[in-house]
Amino acid sequence: MKVCVRRVNEWDAPGMLKIYGAAIDTGQSSFERETPALWEYVRRIDRYTYGKGWTVCDADGWTAGFAVAHECFDCPDDLFMMDVEVYVDAALRRRGIGSAVLGLLIDIATMGDRKALRARFPHSDATLAFFKSCGFREIRRDDGFRPNETWTVVERRLDARDAEQPTKPFLVPQGEYERIRREWGATIKGVSEVL
Repeated sequence: MKVCVRRVNEWDAPGMLKIYGAAIDTGQSSFERETPALWEYVRRIDRYTYGKGWTVCDADGWTAGFAVAHECFDCPDDLFMMDVEVYVDAALRRRGIGSAVLGLLIDIATMGDRKALRARFPHSDATLAFFKSCGFREIRRDDGFRPNETWTVVERRLDARDAEQPTKPFLVPQGEYERIRREWGATIKGVSEVL
């Protein structure tokens, strides 16, 4: 399998939306109840990838999974804190794709002087175990957005330097970005080539 783990661009929207729509339909890790229109999803990519740093994994030319970052639900005005979400194509789970896209996102956030990342999701032992394996710790459980639903909130503190404001993801050193994106691609199981 040939893989490429990298930052997202607008051309990734259709493949990402297919995975995201499936997560919405099954009630997994999404605040939304309906799949957004493609134009709306492209608008989100335009808004967030340059300011927050969404990441994607292509496997053999197809979107295999992605991680997104946006304003923190608990503290939307805190520029140093972000909420993250991870989505992986159901047929490609348990290969390290989620860890790779989240790992790249964590590294970009750290280079961008972010202080912490949070994730919130409908409680699932498997999802909690995934985030714990990526260095997050559980901080609380909340009532969900749907009846009889419990959401888990996890957090990972980052080893970021003190800065007056975060560095935008596309301004992190290009050589360092290229190195870490290739390293994360090589962690995926079944990889024959990292692009």
